Amino acid sequence: MDHTPVRSRTLRLPFGNISLSPIDAEDIAKIAYRLLRDGGHEGESLDMTGPEALKMDEIAARISASIGKPVKYVSITPEERRRDLLDRGLPEDFVDALDEQTEERLRHPSLRC
Repeated sequence: MDHTPVRSRTLRLPFGNISLSPIDAEDIAKIAYRLLRDGGHEGESLDMTGPEALKMDEIAARISASIGKPVKYVSITPEERRRDLLDRGLPEDFVDALDEQTEERLRHPSLRC
């Protein structure tokens, strides 16, 4: 089963109806470049978020608008996500890290990151 939103038209994540502030990978790269170039932040942990908090349905709608085809958000359990990721061949230690991130997100749903 293909779980990529573009191909399956379904965004399957274990986040219920919480809000996230997605950040563009290009923005992360720009920040990383400046931090490495300029230094001065060694040992620090920097929180990065996108410009606005979006509910999961809103994120699916943004993907839909971007690809010109409908994408629906489907809330799944963390266990379903883990099984999906392992079935797709992702390394178990990477899936473990994603599980920890998901647990933290669900434990603190008001955080925007």
